[in-house]
Amino acid sequence: MRTLRASVTPREVLTGLHMTGTTDDSYREPTMSHEQVEKHFRDRQRAWVRHDAETLARGHAEHGILRTPMFGVVRGREHIGATYRLLFRAFSGQQFRFDPMVIDGHRVALPMMASVIHTTEFLGLAPTGQRAEIEGIFIDELSPDGLIVSEHRIYDFTRALVQLGALPGGREGPLHV
Repeated sequence: MRTLRASVTPREVLTGLHMTGTTDDSYREPTMSHEQVEKHFRDRQRAWVRHDAETLARGHAEHGILRTPMFGVVRGREHIGATYRLLFRAFSGQQFRFDPMVIDGHRVALPMMASVIHTTEFLGLAPTGQRAEIEGIFIDELSPDGLIVSEHRIYDFTRALVQLGALPGGREGPLHV
């Protein structure tokens, strides 16, 4: 059950960390140091750049949860892995850029930018050959051994669909209806 804590720090509000679904900050004390968490996520960033779906999937807990505008709520490492494979298959020319992460104990906020070209069928949409620029943030909650138990990806999926030509609107700027 998703519950907001009564006291929330300004950093949590700015990064969305107060929305990860935890009800008690002390129940999951990290066993990884700040430096180990940072290295772990730098390795994950390199896996994104290599389009390494298997490595990315292994970074999730077996019963982990992924929340994303594109796929909704996905439960379990196997199903989360399928989302990575689908993304890497449907879009070519993928380029990823990651901004500095915010690490707060067992929580990590990772701002990102992706540039993709839609080259194969995706979620029922025929390939458009169009490029989309997607800016967002991943908010992860880690188990004591560093596996992702919850990942919430926040980005403007509607804007991406407009850029791909799947929805009406200009390629740049707001939707015109």
